[in-house]
Amino acid sequence: MSVPNPIQYDIPIRAFSQDDASSVEFVVLSVLQEWGFLPSAKDQQELEAMQSHNPFDAFFVAEDPDLGVVGCAGIVRVDDQTCELRKIYLLKRFRGKAIGKLLLDTCVAEAIQRGYRRMKLQVNSRITYTAPFYLRNGFVHAADEMPNNNSADQVYYKPLLH
Repeated sequence: MSVPNPIQYDIPIRAFSQDDASSVEFVVLSVLQEWGFLPSAKDQQELEAMQSHNPFDAFFVAEDPDLGVVGCAGIVRVDDQTCELRKIYLLKRFRGKAIGKLLLDTCVAEAIQRGYRRMKLQVNSRITYTAPFYLRNGFVHAADEMPNNNSADQVYYKPLLH
């Protein structure tokens, strides 16, 4: 018996531009607020930096043709072998439509192209849908590693195939 695919939503994923900074900030802060979180100092620093430049190795947005930016995700270098998936956020009404998977797949493809061997991710277990999503998409929980992000309580890794 097969599991039905989630509802697909035809939405483009594209590279971030400076014009997207305010929209990305809205998405990030909306999702954090939804789960009762305040932005961390690192969140604030990244969002402020996005107003003038892209502080990520690569950053992408999901853009609804009518509503504008509804999701985002990026990667940053940890070391020569590892990048970290950061700021993967999607407005609530756009979840369950495979947009998060598109954002993740775009970041994974970019990481592979840049030569990274694995992708790190730090999450907060209070956001209950994240762990199952990442486990389904090849991430493994690193139970023995503590996050270096105050708003996270779990670390995951995904090996990247070349």
